[in-house]
Amino acid sequence: RRMVFHDYDPDVARRKLDAAGWVAGSDGVRTKDGKRLHIDIIAVNGAYASTLELLRAAWSAIGVEVQTKTYDPKAYYAQPDGPAFGGHFSAALYSIANFPKVDPNLILGCDRVPPGGLNLSRFCRADVDAAIARYDGALDAPVQARYLGDVADLVDRYIPFVVLSYTENAFIFDRHLRGFSPNAITYFDEMLDVDR
Repeated sequence: RRMVFHDYDPDVARRKLDAAGWVAGSDGVRTKDGKRLHIDIIAVNGAYASTLELLRAAWSAIGVEVQTKTYDPKAYYAQPDGPAFGGHFSAALYSIANFPKVDPNLILGCDRVPPGGLNLSRFCRADVDAAIARYDGALDAPVQARYLGDVADLVDRYIPFVVLSYTENAFIFDRHLRGFSPNAITYFDEMLDVDR
C-alpha cells in the first residue's frame, strides 16, 4: 500500500474548526473556551526555512496562531531535554531515513518515546504496537507487506505525524547490465558488484 495523500483545502479545515467550536476572533486567531489556537513549530536552522513559512501561512489562513523557532542541530537533537527529544513543541520538522528494512516501531512504538527512541511525536497506541508486532513477526514478504499496510492504515486514521515529502530514487541503467537490483538503500558502490 502507498501512503494516503490528503488535498490541501483551507475551506474544509475552517469548517471542521468551526464545527469543533474554534471561533475566529477579530485578529483572525481562533479561540475555544478562552484558549487561543496556537502552535509552536521547531526546526533545525536553515534546513526548513521555506517549509516553516509555508506552514505558517497555511495555518494562519485557517486561524491558527503560529510561532516558529529554529535551533542549531546539536541543540535541536540534544538528549534528553533538547527541544526535539524533550518534547518542547506542538509540531516539529525533521527528516528520517528508515532502512534497510522498514521499521515502523522506530517512530511509532510506545517503547520508542524518548529517551527510548525516535518517537518524537510521543504517539502511543496499543493497536498500533500490535500491528507493528505482527509485521515484525512475519517472515514472508507478502505477509509483511500486508501487515505494514495495516500499520499505514492506522497512521492514516490517527495522524500522529504528517509526511511533508517523500523521496524515491530513480535508477536508469543500460539494459545489458546484469546483477544490479536497486532498492530503497542502494548506493553507488553497489555498482562494483555488477557485470555488463
